Amino acid sequence: MGGLVRAPRPGRLKTKGERRHRYGFRVGEVIMNALTSALLALSLLVCMALFWHPCAKAHSWYPPECCSDHDCAPVNSVAQLVPIGSGWPQLIVTSRFGTAIIPPDFPRRESKDGRMHVCTSIDRAFDIHLICFFMPPTT
Repeated sequence: MGGLVRAPRPGRLKTKGERRHRYGFRVGEVIMNALTSALLALSLLVCMALFWHPCAKAHSWYPPECCSDHDCAPVNSVAQLVPIGSGWPQLIVTSRFGTAIIPPDFPRRESKDGRMHVCTSIDRAFDIHLICFFMPPTT
């Protein structure tokens, strides 16, 4: 009967069913560390995919006075508001930032990619203010 019984190391009590590698670390810890690392890497890839969207390349040609790298976007839909009686028609454009009315006398700039773009800002009351408006070049 007389075999030596090794006492557990202080602070590391072995519980029933715990599997240890021959070097002393717990097998479950290694698996959890690997899963945590994989989840962190996957989260980083998802964040990079969200923030490096293809439309971000369009910011390279927006003038600095129009865009702060977040207020310009391609126009998703366009409507025309025709006043009853007299007055000039106005464009209503919608981008991912919201809807803005383009007054007839608002300066238009030439778009570099042949699409309409709008640069807006939103104030504390959540009102949208027009900064710049880009139209495709006329031929």
